[in-house]
Amino acid sequence: MNKVLIFETIRSKFEIKNKLKKYFTDIEEIEKSYFKNYWSYEQILSHFISSNSHNLYIKLGDKIISYCLCIANDEFIEILKIATIQSHRERGFAISLLDKVEEFGINNSLKKVCLEVDETNNSAINLYNKKGFRIDGLRKKYYKNSNTNAVLMSKNI
Repeated sequence: MNKVLIFETIRSKFEIKNKLKKYFTDIEEIEKSYFKNYWSYEQILSHFISSNSHNLYIKLGDKIISYCLCIANDEFIEILKIATIQSHRERGFAISLLDKVEEFGINNSLKKVCLEVDETNNSAINLYNKKGFRIDGLRKKYYKNSNTNAVLMSKNI
């Protein structure tokens, strides 16, 4: 088995288009497998080149197996997407990514990490609870494809 590494993405448009572009297809495949409201290849690329995006991924060999897409401002970092392919779940990859997001927040003097999660995604909610996230509220009927609520969660760092 190849060594598993965590990489922070490079924000240069040139490097994204020429070095990381092949990984966007991996992320898109994971998105389509797990999210009803998945991001397309173009949305993923657009997010990566955004000036305030902060993105992490875990690669096994030459394939992305887990990723976390975030956006940061002056006060907090928001997790927009986090996922791990099914065959590699429950091995601590999401926890490692959450730890790296917190580390980034602390190193950049941010006050909290925020996210929203579908109320039916019990495994994710349990993970976030274990990591110290607390429920801040609900967005009623937020997910149009399933008509379910979004649970708003955050953690002070």
